Amino acid sequence: DVKERIEMNLFERVKGFADAKKMSINEVEEHLGLSKNVLYKWKTQVPNGKVISMVADYFGTTTDYLLGRTDNPAIIASAEEDFAAFQSAQTETELRGALENVMSFNGEAITENDKDAIIAFMLGRKGV
Repeated sequence: DVKERIEMNLFERVKGFADAKKMSINEVEEHLGLSKNVLYKWKTQVPNGKVISMVADYFGTTTDYLLGRTDNPAIIASAEEDFAAFQSAQTETELRGALENVMSFNGEAITENDKDAIIAFMLGRKGV
């Protein structure tokens, strides 16, 4: 059952973050100002989005990760942050690093050849 899988996965992921911080679930609830056992109820009930978002923010992850929609707990930088990093990059290594978060353009995947062309263009533009 999909609902059951999401509920268990959600609680297990929250428990994993709490364990990593050497905190109990009840301590997490206290820090977030939640009622006691609210997070334990996630084993059998689907919580509201606002509380999931609070927990994700607290642990520095995404709601998609907590809900099991992705296995990547990292927060992906916004497009503006990516572009700022790309614009300020001065060397090929910095440009390549800035392109790491670029996954697609216009629905098409960015290939390594595309990345090489973008880097060559940007280096030429910067006079490097």
